[in-house]
Amino acid sequence: MKYEAPDTGSQLIYEMLCEASRRKPALKQEMMDATGKGEREVRHVIEDMREQGVRVVGSSDRAGYYIAENEKEYQHFRRNYISKAVTIFRRVRAMDNVTDENQLDFIDVLIQEEKL
Repeated sequence: MKYEAPDTGSQLIYEMLCEASRRKPALKQEMMDATGKGEREVRHVIEDMREQGVRVVGSSDRAGYYIAENEKEYQHFRRNYISKAVTIFRRVRAMDNVTDENQLDFIDVLIQEEKL
């Protein structure tokens, strides 16, 4: 998947991620140092890549990011990523004090997805 970078710093982050791997991921600090972007800006660039379909993944057991080299790497990341979203939605639902237990909504769909 080709990434259409909005600026040269974003393009450099993309190139760093292309060179990175599961064994040697690109660290956020390295991307910040190379581009002059702050932590929030680097995270935004990574989010933008993901929204364009670039499979930027991170590991729960190691710091850093890389582009998934195969379906197995992506699926491992996907399970963890969805699990985090489901946890957030469960908390929101509990705080919202939802009373209609039979109502199927987006949160229920995510929870069912996590169980698959």
